[in-house]
Amino acid sequence: MVCPLITAFGGFVLLKEELSRLKLLSLAIALFSIILLATGSFIEVAWSVVIATLYAFYLIIQRKMKNLDKLNVLATQIGLAVILMMPLYISTHQPVPSSILFWANITVVAVLFTIIPLFLSLYALIGIPSSTLGIIIYVNPLIAFAVAIFYFNEHIDSHQAIGLFVVISFGNCI
Repeated sequence: MVCPLITAFGGFVLLKEELSRLKLLSLAIALFSIILLATGSFIEVAWSVVIATLYAFYLIIQRKMKNLDKLNVLATQIGLAVILMMPLYISTHQPVPSSILFWANITVVAVLFTIIPLFLSLYALIGIPSSTLGIIIYVNPLIAFAVAIFYFNEHIDSHQAIGLFVVISFGNCI
């Protein structure tokens, strides 16, 4: 839930996108709610912030690269990711999976849940400000929170419920 805040604030600071006082106030309140929700271990929260920051700056950088073909950019990024991860895979000394079911699952997950959403977010950045995309990013953690509560019957504390309420209420103002 930190990524939308960083994306919206980064768009404001780095890209000089307009944010009204109400949106800035909403960012501050949403930040407070995220602090309420961050009750896990410090290391988990730190990793979440680092990953969210990297993804937010990825989106901000993509916003500046309007003149490049989005499909070629995405293909280059995925190719670079494969090259960077290959040494890790090779160092584990695991055989290459030969099951067709494994590769079918990998293909479905890669296409439906990685390539298509990344391409759509890159394409969306052509016409909408980063702060708007930041709000769209809020949908995923809210769905995950709802699934955790209603499907997995996870218990939430009162301060987590308040934090979620604040995110839902004031996140829409951004």
